[in-house]
Amino acid sequence: MRAAPSGLDLAEALRQLSQDPRFRSLLDVSLEVDLPQQDPLTASRVDDVLAIVQEALSNTVRHARAQHVKIQAQRVEDKLVVMVQDDGVGFQDPPVAGYGLRNMQDRARLLGGEIKIDSARNQGTTVTLEIPWRDTR
Repeated sequence: MRAAPSGLDLAEALRQLSQDPRFRSLLDVSLEVDLPQQDPLTASRVDDVLAIVQEALSNTVRHARAQHVKIQAQRVEDKLVVMVQDDGVGFQDPPVAGYGLRNMQDRARLLGGEIKIDSARNQGTTVTLEIPWRDTR
């Protein structure tokens, strides 16, 4: 799967991703975005963030047995915070890091940030990406 086309701002790219039939046909996807119109992320950072969100959505479809997923993106001080939260089966123990999760973690590190996963059995899963707003590489 390919992320949304390059050149879009993050809000529009996330909107397109949330409308993607590969996800919409299986999940009720909602999107909440609170991002500044001025001072946008660079195109390469948008592409990397989209790849992470897309992988989180793919994992939800494959593993969570969820009906609803909410994507939230906001700028909090000097950070971008993106959350993907589902109402699926969740899990008790930390997940075994497959290729998708490792790729998400690697991308987040390359962006100077991190991925946090919060889950409880039968209470869904929340994947949170936090990266610096500005490219610090």
